[in-house]
Amino acid sequence: MTWNACPVCRGITVQIAWNTQELDLQRKLDAELKKLSSEIGQREAERFGLVEADYKKKIEDAQKANEDLRRKLEQGSQQLHGEVLELELEHALAASFHHDQIEEVKKGQRGADVIHTVRTSNGEVCGKIIWEAKRAENWSDKWLTKLKDDQQEAQADFAVLVTTAMPKGVTEPLAMVGDVWLVSPHLVRPVAETLRVGLIEINKLRLVNTGRGEKMELLFNYLSSPTFAQKVRTVLESVEAMRHDLEAEKRAMQRIWAKRQGQIERVTNTMATVVGDINAIAHDAIPELDSIDQLALPASTEVDA
Repeated sequence: MTWNACPVCRGITVQIAWNTQELDLQRKLDAELKKLSSEIGQREAERFGLVEADYKKKIEDAQKANEDLRRKLEQGSQQLHGEVLELELEHALAASFHHDQIEEVKKGQRGADVIHTVRTSNGEVCGKIIWEAKRAENWSDKWLTKLKDDQQEAQADFAVLVTTAMPKGVTEPLAMVGDVWLVSPHLVRPVAETLRVGLIEINKLRLVNTGRGEKMELLFNYLSSPTFAQKVRTVLESVEAMRHDLEAEKRAMQRIWAKRQGQIERVTNTMATVVGDINAIAHDAIPELDSIDQLALPASTEVDA
């Protein structure tokens, strides 16, 4: 019996052939799956790369928009702070000088922030002061150039820059740089008072000394000089020192008064106790002691600070 004639052998042969074919099919299937997986992975990687690039672009755009918004907010905040200082300046001048004309220069118009026209009680114009308010951390020389141009255009006698940032080398709250007064915000009123009085005096000289412009020119030059600025600065410093000393003296006197009041109250209470003890011992044998409490000092009233 031959191999092919044997049923068992033929079965084995068929089985081997089937297994071989199945193995080939499995290999082909694995190869196709691997190829397909590679293609899918590549396509997914490309798609993921596009998605990642899209998200990165959105994040960069969001960061840029956030930075632009932050700058706008900071700029808006600085503008708001400047506008607040301008309003405070305008209100301070209007509240202090009822006879004067205080004009606000609207946003977008040329000129300083406030035009201060000095007038007497009967409405006579004596001169003009322009005010510019700057609330910033760093000084800019452009402020002086602009304010000088505004002064010339407004034909003002004095130009005052109220600023929170002084030029390099200026450490005092009041200074004159290039015919422009530089003033810290808390000195606006005394400086305005001083310049206002000067303009009124110049106007008086103008009326009295018609044709005698030499005295007016001398007075004006004096009011615009560093010497006058130094004298005003000295007066302001002296007033501040006196105010500080007065507050210290008031606090010291209040402590002394409180101490004396306590001592008087202790003496009064002690005497009242002694009288009570004597009356208890004497059993009303000393009627004169009944009115001794009238000798007690009246209760002191608290002195206003």
